[in-house]
Amino acid sequence: MNVNNKINILVVTHKVVKFPIEEIYFPICVGPYKNNFGANVLRDDQGENIANKNNQYSELTALYWAWKNLSSNYIGIVHYRRYMTKRNCRTLNNILSKEEALYELKHYDILAVKPRIYFETVKNHFINCHKTMKDVSARQIKILSDVIEKYTPEYKTSFDTVMNGHSAHMFNMFVMSYSDLNDYCSWIFPILFETEKIIKSEGILFDRLMGSLSEFLLDTWILKNNKTVENLKLYHTEMDLFQHIKRFIYRRFLEK
Repeated sequence: MNVNNKINILVVTHKVVKFPIEEIYFPICVGPYKNNFGANVLRDDQGENIANKNNQYSELTALYWAWKNLSSNYIGIVHYRRYMTKRNCRTLNNILSKEEALYELKHYDILAVKPRIYFETVKNHFINCHKTMKDVSARQIKILSDVIEKYTPEYKTSFDTVMNGHSAHMFNMFVMSYSDLNDYCSWIFPILFETEKIIKSEGILFDRLMGSLSEFLLDTWILKNNKTVENLKLYHTEMDLFQHIKRFIYRRFLEK
């Protein structure tokens, strides 16, 4: 499989679904069910990798793989059920194309999906979505904040601004130049590894946690480095607006 295009967007997946046929999209399988995929599908456990951390880092194991093993001019990450698009669409035929992506990247540093807007601060939203363990969630955020302040204090003000704001780019979905990707990954992964170590030592490490915490770091990096962003629409193959609302209500008010 040739993944040496000028632009490669990895479609992170843990199950076999219908994937885009556009030449810039490449499925990469993560998690424990890789044998369900054919031999030609990329895997996050080949080359230099952190595939063994997938239960904590989610799609970030694919991002790490891309960082260490790809050499494209531009690299992106989307999900098997979430894609970026410039228009309202109902099929994979209308997601972001190669031509559209390259055109936008001439004018912006990063392509991402529109930020999520919250009535409360980003920090409080994270804490309140875990209503039976708010103290634990607050502690996890505090550990991440302390690690940033200790190891890269120049990012602390930007992190605080993001956490005290009311919007954020979520899902770890973006396209950027390899140069920017290298800079971004060189910053976030050491921060996350150290944060994980401390959280684990305190016995408050849960599945998918590091992937969730990492979602606050993209905007932190963007803000600190004055990067320009083109916000695109989100196309979700498995969820319409009504289902999004139902999920939000469940997570916020009903989930234990």
